[in-house]
Amino acid sequence: MTGDGVYAPTLHWGIARDGFESVVTIYNYLGFAFRNEPPARTDAVVEIRLHDGEGASVGALDAEIATGGTLHLPLSRIRAGFQGAVTVAMRPKGRMARLSWCDGKAHRPIATSFFMLYRCAGFADFSHELFTVRADRDGAPAEWATVLFTDGSIDPSVIVMNNRIGCNGDGYGSDIAMQLYDLAGAPVTDEFRFALKPGGSRLVRLADAFGAAMPARRAIATVTGRNIEQPMTLHRHACRDFNIHHF
Repeated sequence: MTGDGVYAPTLHWGIARDGFESVVTIYNYLGFAFRNEPPARTDAVVEIRLHDGEGASVGALDAEIATGGTLHLPLSRIRAGFQGAVTVAMRPKGRMARLSWCDGKAHRPIATSFFMLYRCAGFADFSHELFTVRADRDGAPAEWATVLFTDGSIDPSVIVMNNRIGCNGDGYGSDIAMQLYDLAGAPVTDEFRFALKPGGSRLVRLADAFGAAMPARRAIATVTGRNIEQPMTLHRHACRDFNIHHF
């Protein structure tokens, strides 16, 4: 799942249930990246893979995008009722390496840039993605923090994803700790803990995790763990509008 060493799949979170529809939105920009190549070589194959909350592969689709073309694919066309991690890799048919490639030099793989569009109840939001799937192990936990809005008209959640999709063995999973603080930095809840398998993900509704201990208006949320991607927030409003973004 980590790619061929030249092109790396990138990771996002998608949902096609509970009234939501996520749409993978991608533009074949390779004709700009490789201006001296003919379209026959910059025409691309896009590989979309779905992974459920336990990290299991639950859907796949390959599609062709001509140079300068676009793809807008609702995830429900691959799997209805889906929720979990989504990987996308766009590979040119010419299989070109980086423009700076030379023998004997190490190169980072080329990551696929795409957007995830979210729709629900007539509202929409979108988020970009450039985080690559990884195959190493984190030596130390990463910690992420953001401000969440907790007023009574907003229902906040946090999305956490393990980005070691397809990896097996000890050290690739994630032990996650979430905690809430007031705006002065003082803790107001105990830690909420859970585990993720490689490629696993979880949507954590703060009201379920912290209940009455959740601050009334705003809170700082921290997420700590190994082998995780930058978490996301989902704010659902009483009017049924929503906002979804990375920390």
